[in-house]
Amino acid sequence: MTQKLKVVVHVPSLDPNLDGFTNNFAFETSDTPPYSNIGGLFTKLEAIYNTSQTGASNPVVHYLAPSLDNGTNHSTITAYDISTHLDGSPHGSPVASTTWTCGSPGAAASSTCVPEGCSAVVSFRADYGTDVEFGTGSRPRARDRNRIYVGPIGQPLLQYDSTTQRVEFSSTAIGNILHNFNALTATTTSGGTTYDWRVWSRKAADVKLITELWMDDRPDYQRRRTDPTPGSRIFMASLS
Repeated sequence: MTQKLKVVVHVPSLDPNLDGFTNNFAFETSDTPPYSNIGGLFTKLEAIYNTSQTGASNPVVHYLAPSLDNGTNHSTITAYDISTHLDGSPHGSPVASTTWTCGSPGAAASSTCVPEGCSAVVSFRADYGTDVEFGTGSRPRARDRNRIYVGPIGQPLLQYDSTTQRVEFSSTAIGNILHNFNALTATTTSGGTTYDWRVWSRKAADVKLITELWMDDRPDYQRRRTDPTPGSRIFMASLS
């Protein structure tokens, strides 16, 4: 029997009033409690963000905003055993955790401003099989899909469309991000055990093999990452 883990990657912001980012992953593993070999998975997750994986010319952090805290060991990775909680019921305390250092963003990210709510989305899915898109009062294929938000993003991810001038992600940036995350879909071996990234459906109370990853070429927006404080308020003298 394999175990199932939810692994939460968190990077805070330099401003305590700003949300950083939290990415949730589900893994199926041959490791067993107390998960003595999980260190290899944590190392792999750090590398996904900080180091260019096979096929990528830049790591994920290259496309992140400078508002994120890259202080030594200021970020965390936390694992929870969800083997008997695949329906989303409370899973209890962590079974393992570590601190890590998120790298520095691309140089252009520090010189060109992008609102903190802007992010990219990496979508992934399992094989649909006989699941249809629309059922009676349900969306069966939605159980086979999931996504993670990459951001807040910096300028290196963005460009203008040469014809319409709309803001979009460059194809190079999209390819780099997808190649980096694709490195998680391969078996991650640590101490003779395996950790495999999965699609987790709480509705189906199951995890499934990932067969496809993709990105849209436009930014998405997360309101919770927007600065909740008004900052400095500039007044104008009365015109009356």
